[in-house]
Amino acid sequence: MAFITPSRGLRQDDPLSPFLFILCAECFSLLLVQAEANNEIAGVQIDRSSPRISHLLSAGDSLLFFKASQEEATRVQFVLNLLYKASGQLVNIEKSSIFFSRNTPPYIRSQIAGLLSVIKVGGQDKYLRLPTLVTKSKCETFRELCAKVKQKVSGWKESFISYGGREVLI
Repeated sequence: MAFITPSRGLRQDDPLSPFLFILCAECFSLLLVQAEANNEIAGVQIDRSSPRISHLLSAGDSLLFFKASQEEATRVQFVLNLLYKASGQLVNIEKSSIFFSRNTPPYIRSQIAGLLSVIKVGGQDKYLRLPTLVTKSKCETFRELCAKVKQKVSGWKESFISYGGREVLI
């Protein structure tokens, strides 16, 4: 019986890539669920009757929720290192950011950001061109987005698109 020896790794257009990505994402999710079940990370809870959420995963992005403590940050770092060792997938620190509640003291913020090697701290980033942090003032948060939509729509008035056509385009 002959063994297949990989020599060049996976390429972006390789038909196995999506399946391997899903497999790695599932393993990552299970590691986080296990850490939460073992009370190693707490996750967040919207209210007392809702379930706790420790992570949300989408196409190539992950949102992790945990208590701002050195123990939980160390556990998250352990899970990320385990994922890297198993799959070779490394977190892109330049694209990563961390957000803390306003009750978190500054020394804990810097301690956890340093432990996770995250440079961007705060909530001023954007995800899919939308703000990641929505403040109490929704008008202020989405002012830039509203201005861009108004600019696009104002050009439609000059063209001969019906009101219904403009609504569909929006």
